[in-house]
Amino acid sequence: MKIDLVILPFLTCCVFLQILDKNSLSYAAIYDLRKDLHLEGQQYSWFATIFYISYLLMQIPVFFLLPKIKNLTGFMSLLLTCWGILVMLLAACKNFAGFATVRFFLGMFEAALQPCCIIVSTSWYTKREQPLRMAMWSNTFAGIFNGIFGYAFGHWNAKLHIWQYMFIVYGAVTVVFGIFTYFVIPADIESAWFLNKEEKKIATMRIATNQTGIKFKVETLKWTQILESIRHVKYWLIVIFIIVQNFINAGITNFNTFIIKGFGYSNFRTMLLATPQASVAMVVSLLAAAATYYIKRIRCLLICITTGVTMTGIIMIWKISPETHRNACLAAIYIAGFFNTPYVLILSLLASNTSGDTKKAFASFSVGVFYALGNLIGPQFFLNYESPNTKLVSKQCYQPVLL
Repeated sequence: MKIDLVILPFLTCCVFLQILDKNSLSYAAIYDLRKDLHLEGQQYSWFATIFYISYLLMQIPVFFLLPKIKNLTGFMSLLLTCWGILVMLLAACKNFAGFATVRFFLGMFEAALQPCCIIVSTSWYTKREQPLRMAMWSNTFAGIFNGIFGYAFGHWNAKLHIWQYMFIVYGAVTVVFGIFTYFVIPADIESAWFLNKEEKKIATMRIATNQTGIKFKVETLKWTQILESIRHVKYWLIVIFIIVQNFINAGITNFNTFIIKGFGYSNFRTMLLATPQASVAMVVSLLAAAATYYIKRIRCLLICITTGVTMTGIIMIWKISPETHRNACLAAIYIAGFFNTPYVLILSLLASNTSGDTKKAFASFSVGVFYALGNLIGPQFFLNYESPNTKLVSKQCYQPVLL
């Protein structure tokens, strides 16, 4: 399908770059970011939290702003360009205050991306198509490539610190992509340059038939629809799930490399060993989404199963000693990679089961708010005095596996 050749890669790359930029903090920390910025106590955890404070604060302005934007994909390109510039500015920071300030503004510009992706997805794809497409653009490719890129950056011999090059390169790529897509990605079906007149009619009719909406445009918010949503028990079940699920997301996003390094691995080895977890997340998400495409009413069951597997991995990390069972601890890290699948399924469930412009806008707003709230609280569970025992690296029994 022509739409899959243009719209899907655009959404996929947007989320890829967003996650790449966010996750780079964890990989930069392995390369002495904390030492170079003179961080103490919980200051590193606050880098993760402060990003989501601004992300959360921006959800209300985003909720009222998005209905007034005619060219939503163009707006997304503008966001990409702005946050790419901010990512590059992180490389110029010399202390906690400067870095935290840039992270705060970075959260503001990234706050609208996920609601935009949901709206664009529902404006181009039918209910049946949405789960698989959302699984593809809600990808973990960044987790795979962050480890590989981090390993490559570690071998650079240059004047700047390695973590500074990471932010400069990632930011520059995001800026270039944002500028490029502004001129290439159409605003809607009617302006799609890759569809002829007949194909535009077909694309419009199939979206209208499935009642997923053709354009995201709300002239007047219908408060009765919002009240109807919040009175439903299903809404609050989803809200609670999103908050708790993103406790896990915050930990994996910002502290995964520390946990793996705490098992006794070197910096280079840690970069590579962090990669398979993202691969697990991506494969499981795609398989689950494909299952929902062929089997009706299976999403809630898959959410329960994948959440249970994730909790199994987390409990293993908690209870198993890396000194005696390091391979089992590493396997637990990879099992925890199932965490992404239930979130993707919740997004598709929310998108495909919500009709009406106001309800769709409120659903997107809710996802953004409670996603931010979960990620805001999550990093504070990681206390500095409970950090992994990095002394394991020096033990002779671990030396053969170090790079």
